[in-house]
Amino acid sequence: VGENEPFVSELLTSLPTTIVDLEPHQIHTFYESVGQMIQAESDPQKRDEYLQRLMGLPNQKWAEIIGQAHQSVNFLKDQDVIRIVLNILQTNTSVASSLGTYFLSQISLIFLDMLNVYRMYSELISTSIAEGVPYASKTSYVKLLRSVKRETLKLIETFLDKAEDQPQIGKQFVPPMMDAVLGDYARNLP
Repeated sequence: VGENEPFVSELLTSLPTTIVDLEPHQIHTFYESVGQMIQAESDPQKRDEYLQRLMGLPNQKWAEIIGQAHQSVNFLKDQDVIRIVLNILQTNTSVASSLGTYFLSQISLIFLDMLNVYRMYSELISTSIAEGVPYASKTSYVKLLRSVKRETLKLIETFLDKAEDQPQIGKQFVPPMMDAVLGDYARNLP
């Protein structure tokens, strides 16, 4: 009533300035809250548009990272990059928890690249441990890599738990996960 545009749209327009001074955990909470507002939108086209606008910043950063990784896979080994990847995944998990099924377009966008990052980080962990460095599994580097793997699984689990058409969604997402996750489990060192 008396709005030029819906409040959620205003929020999304001012998103970069709204979150600029927030800590990562505050940004995740903010994204989850905006996800609740988007979830309440009854018009599917507006909902998708709002989701795209909400995820614009993380998706832009994700695309930059994946683009750099295509140039040189070593880019993904940098600890600062690993932290950014973790943060992007945590943001996605926050939105997935509030949007449920409506998160499908977003997870579809990043899913295969996310599994490739998961696979690569699994190999890095195994290599670090296999090199026989004492306490390799306890290093901050390996712990950070494991955090990304854990958050990847948490994002998938959160989305699947909240999704409504689970059999159909399962058909789309489970086959690519088989090698990345179960194969990784079989290949990993104890």
